[in-house]
Amino acid sequence: MVKTTFSVFLLFSVVYADSVAEHYRQLISSSLITSGNVFLQSGWYKLKSRDAADSFDMSNSNLAGSYEFDTIGDIWHPYITGGFGFSKITQKYKNIVLGNNEEIKLDSRNLKLGAGVSYNPSENLNLTLSANAMWMLSDGGYTGSDTSMEKYFAKESDTVLHELVGSANYHFEIDGFKPYTELTLRYLELQYDFNLSSANGWNMDLNIGAYTPTLTRWMNLPVRSHFYVGSTLLTDKLSDLSGLSDAYHGGARVLWKIGPKVHIFNDAFKETELSVGIQGTKGKHMSGWKAGVGFNISKF
Repeated sequence: MVKTTFSVFLLFSVVYADSVAEHYRQLISSSLITSGNVFLQSGWYKLKSRDAADSFDMSNSNLAGSYEFDTIGDIWHPYITGGFGFSKITQKYKNIVLGNNEEIKLDSRNLKLGAGVSYNPSENLNLTLSANAMWMLSDGGYTGSDTSMEKYFAKESDTVLHELVGSANYHFEIDGFKPYTELTLRYLELQYDFNLSSANGWNMDLNIGAYTPTLTRWMNLPVRSHFYVGSTLLTDKLSDLSGLSDAYHGGARVLWKIGPKVHIFNDAFKETELSVGIQGTKGKHMSGWKAGVGFNISKF
């Protein structure tokens, strides 16, 4: 009888330890996937796990840019991307095992680097392929008395994301307006700290929008707008892992062509645009707002 009781307790301990590890992977994955997805960067989000009533708040801010090199053969456009960002997760919940009210905080910083090539087989079609990597260092904070939680949430941890990204953009022009539709596929691989097994999966983004012609001029430089709606779809594997689900977005940006004001670069960077935008996101397990500032530098 004693042996049976001990076996049941040991089994429960192993299962509980696994659930704590999955809890860690969910929060870390949510932070990493959203920081790497262009639709979800730089915003505040409310997220909820598929399997629990516990919600958590997450905010992230990112500064990213791209540099496009000289065109090769009029149709190939190699480029590099880079950026850094910060994210914060706060979760208050009740520990169902110990009956305690507890809190988890994860403050993370990330660095992203990548390279790719853009190809224009026709005037209206643009294809891109890129490879990127993101490194994230997280400072954990845990308020509670559970030693299993302390193992993952009261320490620093490193996470790495590798991705291959392919996209197709079809665009045309009508009376100065430039509508487009774009499909992007991302293959993600996430590598975790604490000897936890890595994970991988697919993320698809579908985007429909339009750029306006010049609406006004500020400091004698043209200003235009960009309006769009989009969706982010994750495979079940990534969705179950991170707690994120399919989400839908709508937003707008104002773009200001500031290149001619950057005198140190003169004409080499005359196509540089500074953008300021806002976006709303809604999904079954996620909702929030994104505000973003971005820029793109092209060499012609």
